Amino acid sequence: MNYLNHYEILGVDAHFTRDQLKAAYHSKLFQTHPDKRIESRNSDDLDGGDFARNENSGFRNSSSVEEIKVAYAVLADNEKRAAYDIELAEQSLKSGLNFTGAGLDEYTLEEFEYLEIDGKATWMRDCPRCTSTHSMVLSEEDLEEGSPDGTGGFHIAVSCQTCSLWITVSYEEEGCE
Repeated sequence: MNYLNHYEILGVDAHFTRDQLKAAYHSKLFQTHPDKRIESRNSDDLDGGDFARNENSGFRNSSSVEEIKVAYAVLADNEKRAAYDIELAEQSLKSGLNFTGAGLDEYTLEEFEYLEIDGKATWMRDCPRCTSTHSMVLSEEDLEEGSPDGTGGFHIAVSCQTCSLWITVSYEEEGCE
């Protein structure tokens, strides 16, 4: 079963304006409401007959009127939305997903533990998904291979040695902070 979050139900991004939220809410209600769907299906001149096209192509609107109302109630209330965003972030972290758009969670090198192993600088951290201890490891040589991030710093991808999670680590060149 695919779970749609409140943002997906209403078709808004996390940086919506109040007007965008209201417009999306009304549009989704119109598309989903049984009486309005019949009008959309029977009207040839309706602009934006997305529901009818979806119906003809075998897709259906997966959100109910109740889900749309709940999504709007949460996203329209700043306190409820903040709590919901925290819940989404926690679920995302547990599943190894993120909302940055890059496909990888982002961490800074400061979030790693610095150790010297056999005289070599090493940074380690526990995996945020499987929680395996020190399963994400970076060496000084790894950091030298990092890519510029466009802001004067660098980033590099590192994987957990236990599970399949990859993360991006951002860092500054020593002495450039």
